Amino acid sequence: MSQTTQEQQSPHWPQTTYVARTTQRELSTQEPETPQGPHTTQVLQKTQGRQTTQGHQTTQERQTTQGPQTTLGPHTAQGPRITQGPQATQGPQATQATQSTQLSQTTIPVSYPETCSRVKTDISNVSGWYVIDPDGDQGNAPFRVYCDMTDEGGIGVTVVSHDSENRTHVNGCDLDGCYARDVNYSNVSLSQLNVLTDVSTYCEQFISYECKGSKLFKGGNAWWVSRTGENMKYWGGANGKIERCGCAVTNTCDDSSKTCNCDIDDLIWREDSGLLTDKFYLPVSQLRFGDTGRPDEEGYHTLGKLKCHGMS
Repeated sequence: MSQTTQEQQSPHWPQTTYVARTTQRELSTQEPETPQGPHTTQVLQKTQGRQTTQGHQTTQERQTTQGPQTTLGPHTAQGPRITQGPQATQGPQATQATQSTQLSQTTIPVSYPETCSRVKTDISNVSGWYVIDPDGDQGNAPFRVYCDMTDEGGIGVTVVSHDSENRTHVNGCDLDGCYARDVNYSNVSLSQLNVLTDVSTYCEQFISYECKGSKLFKGGNAWWVSRTGENMKYWGGANGKIERCGCAVTNTCDDSSKTCNCDIDDLIWREDSGLLTDKFYLPVSQLRFGDTGRPDEEGYHTLGKLKCHGMS
């Protein structure tokens, strides 16, 4: 007996055929059937609500096929097997068709802007967090920074934070440089920042020391350490390796005979502060202070964020 099935489409495979087989020992418990070799193949298929009965066993068609198939005699199923597409018997045992899928992978290189100035010109003029890569694919990994798109006339300023920005007390340490404060930048290494300052046109970092009876450079008491580990003996607002502060450059020191306000070394609160602008020494990697051993001697240091802009 033959019947017509309606083709249906499975959502994941175009056709699934359940095939069950049995052995001579299992067939011996059933009614006699027409021999079809040592094994008999039964193909179950899904139709539009119809069933096919051959002998005393009724099988419900469960699969979608592309044409009618014939069920040969009753037998016991040992569990269905799934094949991709129609299946044919080869000799004493049914074979299962398989299909292999090969997945291909494509690598797409990602290029990050070198600085926030490049972000401003090529990507966005909105201030926020961006990933930059100052040396491209030359070795240092990209890193995340804040881009200020309104500072410095809207040129796109790269801003890097660190753990020493808060005003920090210094006391109880009298020898030169006996107080040491390492500066750790947020999720970025000094090696990465070195490249940032190299490719930028301009970099700066604010530095301040408030003092009471605590000298900066008179007698070699304090210094800051450059990115290369060099002890720097000038302060914000000045440059070079001369022991002086910004007030000496502008001729505004509280004592005109001194090159820093703190070097007056009296018990009056004074301050030396300004911008460090020599990008070849930035960022600051460490702060060192001394001359705070007596109870009436103390100081406070503050170090600003590293800020760079432009493309060299």
